[in-house]
Amino acid sequence: MPGERAGRTEDETMKSWTLIVGMDFSDFGERAFRQAVRMAAHRAGECVVHIAHAVTEKDMASPGSKVERQAEALGHAPREIWNRVVKILEQEQIALDAVPIWQHVRLGEPLEVIRQVAVDYEGDLVIVGTRGNTGMKKLVLGSVADGLIRDGRFPVLVAHENKLGEMEKTTLPDEPLTPEQEEARKSAAQGMERHHYKSTLIDAWKGLGRPTSPTF
Repeated sequence: MPGERAGRTEDETMKSWTLIVGMDFSDFGERAFRQAVRMAAHRAGECVVHIAHAVTEKDMASPGSKVERQAEALGHAPREIWNRVVKILEQEQIALDAVPIWQHVRLGEPLEVIRQVAVDYEGDLVIVGTRGNTGMKKLVLGSVADGLIRDGRFPVLVAHENKLGEMEKTTLPDEPLTPEQEEARKSAAQGMERHHYKSTLIDAWKGLGRPTSPTF
């Protein structure tokens, strides 16, 4: 059928989810891969991870002819990626064969290499790390993450370190309340002009029908 990926059955095409990971030899690249395998492990058998690694002119600055430098860089990178993949999988307690993982080492700049691997393997989501540790405002203009986001033709996830535990939670619990908790909340809120939020389980609304129905 048009649009299906070569070699896959209809069921496999429906289930498969392809993650493209931009991975260099830094903590930020490892963080992106770690995020990818965590997501893939939750969709066992339904997800493929493709690592995209760029070998740039800077990486080939060693002595020798250009052909020799390319051969050395292209020979070193896959082994280094393998070592980092094995280390992270062991840390995450994920078996090596639990998630299909491919690595693609190509000559070029990171932005172009990651984007082209995403095109070649029909990626569903591109995952990259960033050195901007304080959020989107600190994404360096012209950085790989910035360039991929600005491209706008595919979804991009920027893997930051999870620091939610350092932030203060709201005073009231932000999850569905028991009837007793709801009554206590109403009593405490008497005299207030409005509530700042309300959390309900979506499933509890199913008796009202669809939003377009007269009873909703």
